[in-house]
Amino acid sequence: MKQKEALAFVERHGIVLQAARGSLPNLAETIAGGAIRGSWWGHPKGKEIFHAVKTIGASPNVLVCKLAEGKITYVHRRLWPALIKLASRFRKELAAERTSRNKNLFQTGYHLKL
Repeated sequence: MKQKEALAFVERHGIVLQAARGSLPNLAETIAGGAIRGSWWGHPKGKEIFHAVKTIGASPNVLVCKLAEGKITYVHRRLWPALIKLASRFRKELAAERTSRNKNLFQTGYHLKL
């Protein structure tokens, strides 16, 4: 999966898990072409997964947070308004963290007070 394809995957699905198993789409397993046994770091496509993770993490259009069951979750920009509206329903330990990469979300007028 090329870097643009990884970003398109997140945009298409809206909310994506980095590598955890769950009811949401999983980036690592999509790149690997199936279930990953153990850590994705040791998978033959581990480098490809790593580059996709870095690309998504650097995108101003994706919020990286621990949202779905406390697992690393990617939320595309188009869902940020809905995320903000639902923020009061999240447990504090699952709150999106303010990182320098995520400042754009907060500078646009949206504020997560969880």
